[in-house]
Amino acid sequence: MNYSEQMRNLWEYQKIDQEIDKRENVLKNSQLRKKLSRSVAYLKEQQVNVSRMEGEAQEIQNKLEIVSRECKKSSDEYESIDSLNYDEMTRDQLTGIRQRSAQWADNMSRREKELVKLTNQLTSQSAQLEEMREKIAKTKKEYPALKAKYDEEAEKINKETAPLKAERDEIGKLIDKSLLQHYQSIKGRHANPVARVVSSQCSGCNMQIAPFVLNKIKSSGSILDCENCGRMLFIDEF
Repeated sequence: MNYSEQMRNLWEYQKIDQEIDKRENVLKNSQLRKKLSRSVAYLKEQQVNVSRMEGEAQEIQNKLEIVSRECKKSSDEYESIDSLNYDEMTRDQLTGIRQRSAQWADNMSRREKELVKLTNQLTSQSAQLEEMREKIAKTKKEYPALKAKYDEEAEKINKETAPLKAERDEIGKLIDKSLLQHYQSIKGRHANPVARVVSSQCSGCNMQIAPFVLNKIKSSGSILDCENCGRMLFIDEF
C-alpha cells in the first residue's frame, strides 16, 4: 500500500480516534469522576492518618500508665515516711526526712503536671480520632451510590464508543503496524499525531515545511514527521 493510501487511512483512523477520546474525556473530566477520585484519595489518606494517630494515642497511653505507676510509687514512699516515729529520731535523721519529703513533693508536682498534660493530649487525640472515624464512615456510606452512578455513566459512554472503536479497528487493519505504533508514540505528546499539510505549513504547529521535505514526501512517498512538533505530515493532494 502506497503513501497516499496509508496516510488517508491513518487520517480517518485519527478522526475516529479523536471522537472516541472526546466522548471518553467528558466522563474523565466530569465532576462525578472528580468527586469519586477525591473520595478514594480521602479514604486512603485518612486510613493512613487514623493508623498514625492510633499509634500516637497508644504511645501517650503508655506514658500515662508509666507516670501513674511512678505517682503510686511516690505515694507509697510518702506513706512510709509518714508512718515513722519522729520522736525517736536524731536531728540528722529528721533533716534527712525533711529532705526526702521536699524531694517527694517536687517529684509529685512534676508528675502531676505531666499527668494532666498527657491526659489532655489523650483526650484531644481521642476526639480527633472519633471525628475522623465519623467522616470516614460517612464517606464510605456515600461511596457505593457515587460509584454506581459513575459506572452507569461509564457504561453509557462505552455503548456510545463501542461502534466507533469497531470502525477504528477495522481501519487499523489496513495500516502498517509500525505506522500505528509510531502514531501511538506521538499520541503520548499530541492528541492529534497526524497533521495535514496546508499551504506548505504543518497544521499541527503552523510552522513552514521546508520545500525539500515536501518534495521528498511527494517523490518517494516517505512518511516524515514535522521537524518542529514531531507530528506525522499528511499531504492528501499531490
